[in-house]
Amino acid sequence: MSNPETLTLRIPEIAVRSNLPIVAAPSVVIRATPGRAVLSGSLLGAPPSESAVRRGGHTLRITLVGDQWSAATRVATSWSTNEQAALAARHVIDEIVTSMLSQGDERNGWNARVRSSLRGRNATLEGDDTLIFELPPVPAYRITTPETLVVRLPPAAVASAATIVASPPLVLRTDSRRARFGGHLHEHPFEAVLQSDTSTNLTLILEGDIWSPTVGLPHMGEAGGGWPLRCSRA
Repeated sequence: MSNPETLTLRIPEIAVRSNLPIVAAPSVVIRATPGRAVLSGSLLGAPPSESAVRRGGHTLRITLVGDQWSAATRVATSWSTNEQAALAARHVIDEIVTSMLSQGDERNGWNARVRSSLRGRNATLEGDDTLIFELPPVPAYRITTPETLVVRLPPAAVASAATIVASPPLVLRTDSRRARFGGHLHEHPFEAVLQSDTSTNLTLILEGDIWSPTVGLPHMGEAGGGWPLRCSRA
């Protein structure tokens, strides 16, 4: 079976001494065996990165295998032929968007920026098994570490009424960053500067990234008798 079945027992009055009909409670719900969901789409092959999300124009495709989209999901994607009914079932699509959850929680990451831009947008059903989301541009999307996106389809979205975790998880990479030199030695790169008794410094400056909390701690520069490290961010 593809949908849960509810078993209700009604005992006829002829079967009991009270001569009154009885309905057994509670009913028994037989759960359908859930299928699986496969995540694909152009975002996964972009390759998936910070800049790809910012530009938009990519798709996320969720394909069910061994399960079906619920009646509510099918109605919610029928906006091209039945807009009024699709709007009434809009909450199911928004529940699916909410289920697209990053394991990180950056201020300008997926959870804060991308999910909000997807809410209220239409999704498309391709055939009977594939739900397609088109990603709008999200210029405010900024991450400092890779994000892992996991999609957990809510029970209301699928016929089996089970929670289904789509695979594979989507890893969004940060864009490449740059580093440059600064400081006194960079401005005066001479042997004599190193040989003089006057202290000097060489600064590493990150552009578009931030240092790990452990970088720049005393032990990082003193191991092996190295120079102290001065770190900066542009």
